[in-house]
Amino acid sequence: MTSRYVLYLLRWQLSSLILAPVIGIVKGTSLLGNASDWVSAIVANLIGGLVFFWIDRLIFAKSGKTTEIKSQKVEVIKTVNDYCPICGKKHDIEICRQGNRLFYRCNNSDTDNEYYDGLLMKVNHLLK
Repeated sequence: MTSRYVLYLLRWQLSSLILAPVIGIVKGTSLLGNASDWVSAIVANLIGGLVFFWIDRLIFAKSGKTTEIKSQKVEVIKTVNDYCPICGKKHDIEICRQGNRLFYRCNNSDTDNEYYDGLLMKVNHLLK
């Protein structure tokens, strides 16, 4: 954890290479920025890294929702003879529910046999 935090802060400091010259150009001091521009950029990036590390951790944290969905029982709602969105062939496909997600399941496919992409709209016409 500590090494990840240090790497994150170092990554933030890399943007000082861009930020300090921009501060110098905006202030009109020089194209590369003077010493105070570099100090300002380094301090700003240090503060940004200290704050945003924790915010990014919250945003990009792995949630338990995936595990929760996988542990729910798969229920076959209906079997229909239609064109399969997975393999493209016309055969019996299963319309399944797992929690509140609807999806097709293809038993003829050599690849992944579940298709989740926007299926609520695609599946509803088959349930009638």
